[in-house]
Amino acid sequence: MGSQAYGALDKTIVKEAPVNMITSWYNFRSDMSFFDKFRTSVTPQIYAAGKAMHLVIWDGYTLDTSGPKGWPDAEMVKTKYGPVCGASYPLSREFQADMVRLAMNTGGPADGPPLYVSMFTEFQTYPCHEDGNYWDTGQNYYKALKDAYREAKDTFHKYAPNSKVALTWGGWAATFDDPSRGGGRSMLPFFRDVMDESDFQSFQAMGNSENVDQSTWMVKALHNYGNGFSLLAHYKPDNNSLDVYDADMAGFFTDAKMAELKVNGLFGFSFMEQDMLMSSQSRYQQAKAAITKYQVPAPPWPLT
Repeated sequence: MGSQAYGALDKTIVKEAPVNMITSWYNFRSDMSFFDKFRTSVTPQIYAAGKAMHLVIWDGYTLDTSGPKGWPDAEMVKTKYGPVCGASYPLSREFQADMVRLAMNTGGPADGPPLYVSMFTEFQTYPCHEDGNYWDTGQNYYKALKDAYREAKDTFHKYAPNSKVALTWGGWAATFDDPSRGGGRSMLPFFRDVMDESDFQSFQAMGNSENVDQSTWMVKALHNYGNGFSLLAHYKPDNNSLDVYDADMAGFFTDAKMAELKVNGLFGFSFMEQDMLMSSQSRYQQAKAAITKYQVPAPPWPLT
């Protein structure tokens, strides 16, 4: 349950249903002062309650649209692969320094509940224009992003001994395929190196329709990488449609679909926030029943 661990243990759904993972978002450098407070208060409370922590790390774009073609926070960044156009923060030394601090603020003992880190969520949006959905035009940016990911992953392993780290896909990759350009579904194999090195796989589901179908494809595809386990890092219809939400809940939380997803490695499902499930008593009871029925009784670690 997201979107922040602060106060999460007091949420009704967390009190009344076996919510075993608490999600927090890191969007901007300015968030760090908030996370500094976690180290001595929020983080110990979550772990003491026997719950896993989960970080979603996103390059939260600024409102500056002065970059190339009006792309927010985009600029030409020097890398060893040449100049690349895209979000600069993930490729910066500032980002790596911030990850040391973030890991220390949210980590716990190696033998305690895990800290799952969904790194660079929706990373296909980071390069300029449409480069992000295709390997052929985005590859130099992505080579640099892979280097940044590996360094950040090692940082979490060092400073947060209970951490498990994954690169996080936008689930819309499942919706199209362009083998000639390495786009959509055909983009995944170009990231096999870092995915095989990861502790699990991670993706989001925020479509305005067909989230169940997209997620099913992603889970089955990601099952072929690393240890085969995957986490749905954040779920919420992007258009806030309750009709879409209702259809998704009816599609996700059935015995057949849950069995299909679990056998293909899905070990966790994070609601991006509680607003939609709390929008009516019937939706709350539906979510509570689903969480209770399909929970993983304890954080499923180690994943082997």
